[in-house]
Amino acid sequence: MKQIPSPNFFKGHKGYKRIAVVMHVSTSTIESMDSWFSSTKSQVSAHYGVSKTGKVHQYVSEDNSSWAEGVVKKPTWKLIRKGINPNYYTISIEFEGNKDDVWTKEMKDAGRKLIKAICTRHNIPVDRQHIISHHEIDYAKPIIKDKVDEMVSSLQSKNKTAYEMLVDIAKTLPKAQAKIVMLVANIVRAFTK
Repeated sequence: MKQIPSPNFFKGHKGYKRIAVVMHVSTSTIESMDSWFSSTKSQVSAHYGVSKTGKVHQYVSEDNSSWAEGVVKKPTWKLIRKGINPNYYTISIEFEGNKDDVWTKEMKDAGRKLIKAICTRHNIPVDRQHIISHHEIDYAKPIIKDKVDEMVSSLQSKNKTAYEMLVDIAKTLPKAQAKIVMLVANIVRAFTK
């Protein structure tokens, strides 16, 4: 992980517990993010940036609050705390590119690994109420709901046991094949207890 410190942040997080990861799309390149977040003129930052090639840059320490979600306009996020700047209780990640870009495997893998680590460090549940898109705080921001949904689904499937994954597969198969997969699933469960 490359450290590119931003001068744009609040020291600390006023004692608020981190409850969510907010995914953004940068509408620019990783190099542009590096430059923009490093400038005092921009008055914005994020904790992290993820490039299309899977590189992760850290701009603001998780001990501090980035300047990424301070504007709240017509929020749809159910966990928004009225009157409290969301930067104090969220961790922000900018993903390189535009909202309609196809995300590369490298970017998705790096994002998934980063989000999983953040959620583990801060005890944030891996679900759609705790991993959100910026547009759920500010309706004017690019909508990347499909990318957030895919990321959460991927993270949740990575946390499943082999037995749970086999049960999910069995549910999609014809009855005879499902019986065989369930037999294997039960064997796996017996040996992993």
